[in-house]
Amino acid sequence: MAWTLCSKQDVAVLHHIEVTSLQDAWSEMVEGLISEYMGSPAIVQDTTYTETFDGDGKDIITVRRPPIKTVTSVSFSGTSISSGDYEVGDTIIKLLYYGTPAGSRNVEVVYVSGYSDDVPASVRLAAAAMIAAISNHYGRFGADTSLKWADVQDTRTSNTPTKAGGLITHLESIMKSIIRRNKIRVG
Repeated sequence: MAWTLCSKQDVAVLHHIEVTSLQDAWSEMVEGLISEYMGSPAIVQDTTYTETFDGDGKDIITVRRPPIKTVTSVSFSGTSISSGDYEVGDTIIKLLYYGTPAGSRNVEVVYVSGYSDDVPASVRLAAAAMIAAISNHYGRFGADTSLKWADVQDTRTSNTPTKAGGLITHLESIMKSIIRRNKIRVG
C-alpha cells in the first residue's frame, strides 16, 4: 500500500518536488526496502507474533519483531505469568521479580507489533528522502553524465568492471544513516 510511511507532501516539502510527479510505485518500493531492513513484513500494520525462547535465567526477553505495542501473554513451560510481573518496552519485556527459568524453548511470548498508530519520525524522514532520491534519479534521465553514484573500478584479476554503487546502494545508505535498527537476540 503506497504512502503509508510518509506522504507526498512530506517529500515535496523536504525536497521541493512537485507532488504530481511522485509515483505510487516509488513509495511501494521504498516501503519494501524499509520493511525488509527493519525485519517486519508489514511495518505499518499491527501483527500478532508468538515467539519461543530458551530460558537463560536473565530478566530481559528481547523480541525479534519490535516495536512491541502490547503483550498478550508471557509463559514459562506453559504456565502464564501475571502482567504485573513484567514491564514492556519497545523491544524488550523486563521481568520484575525473577529471571526466566533455565530450559530449552520453555519461554513463550505472544505480543502485538507494528506502527499502525504513528510511524516513527526517523522512518518517515528516511522514506521521504529515499523517494526524493528516486525522483531525482529518474528526473535526470541521463542528462547529467558528470554525476557519478560511485567509482567504477577495474582490477587486474577481473576483466569485468565492478561498480560499488548505484541507485539501490544510494537508497540503502540513506536508510541506514537515518533509521536505527534495533539489535535483536536470536533465541
